[in-house]
Amino acid sequence: MVLYSNHKLPLYVVLTMLGKILVLLLAGVLSVFYAEVLSGSSPLWFLDFFGYLFLLPLYMFHLLILYNIAVRSSRLSERSLYLFGVIFGLYESWMTKVIWAGFPESEGTMFGRILGFAVGELGIITFFWHPLMSFIAPLVTIEILSVHLGNSDVSRFPSEKLLEKRKVSMFFYYLILIFSAGALALNAGNIITSLLGLLGTLLIIFVLYKLITLRDKSLLSLNSLLVGRKALILMILYLGALYWLFFVSIRPEEIPSIQTMILTVFFYIFVALLIYLDKPAEGEGLKKEKSCLGFGDLRKFYALTLILVVVFSFIAELTLLILMVFFLVIIAVGYVMFFYTILDVLRK
Repeated sequence: MVLYSNHKLPLYVVLTMLGKILVLLLAGVLSVFYAEVLSGSSPLWFLDFFGYLFLLPLYMFHLLILYNIAVRSSRLSERSLYLFGVIFGLYESWMTKVIWAGFPESEGTMFGRILGFAVGELGIITFFWHPLMSFIAPLVTIEILSVHLGNSDVSRFPSEKLLEKRKVSMFFYYLILIFSAGALALNAGNIITSLLGLLGTLLIIFVLYKLITLRDKSLLSLNSLLVGRKALILMILYLGALYWLFFVSIRPEEIPSIQTMILTVFFYIFVALLIYLDKPAEGEGLKKEKSCLGFGDLRKFYALTLILVVVFSFIAELTLLILMVFFLVIIAVGYVMFFYTILDVLRK
């Protein structure tokens, strides 16, 4: 009986660890889906060895490290989560050089540089896309799935306002929906690649979701994204290696002056200072009478994205015009979000 008991406990622990690892993978795949697939940057990431060795760890480890820091420091307001997302988006300086030199396929920056930073790219990539799509959207999705499974109450979500169906949140819901579908349809090159990337990644998400729920549905919550110190150190070391590898190998001709790199470091410090100043405040939670984003809204988003990708693929010229307008709008919205967050932190 003793031997049997001793064998049962390690087996249960191992199975629980495997279930938690699946949740971590789900978070990483969601981040890749929202950021890379819906932008059309890497729709077929799952068919490439690069996707599993570099792209998935890049997004998953950024997400997990920053979220764990947010929880440990009790900086979980919508302002702090947005600012953590800004830090996430700053990888586009050291790694891809986009916010220093513009997109790789373009001839220079969209609207020039200020202090070595590409004005347009900084607005859309660092102040809008990565904070919302790479960081916040996966967290919101996991919480919606968790609530759907009956694992948690909305009041446990770090920043309840992100789930609240307000005019501003629904504005971003449809803005992202239309822009994502158009970007995927155009950037993927053809409808087959678009649909394969969209449906293929959603299939991976669905399989991970089912494996988790079959193992233990209670594991599917934001609590499972919290990891120990050793795991954090390993992820930080892996990310550090990726930063160095990408810095020296991707567009090395676009490495800026030392002054611009120093300013980039100071920008990290400035955003970190804002997070530090955004101390937890009482009375900022969700009003219980408000409706929240739910599982139906999640399915609706995926379904409408699929439909719009097909539509946009058949009206490519019109889609290009629509996307150009949305591109400009999102750049402006990104700057508004960033500077509003600064003022809101100081006001709070």
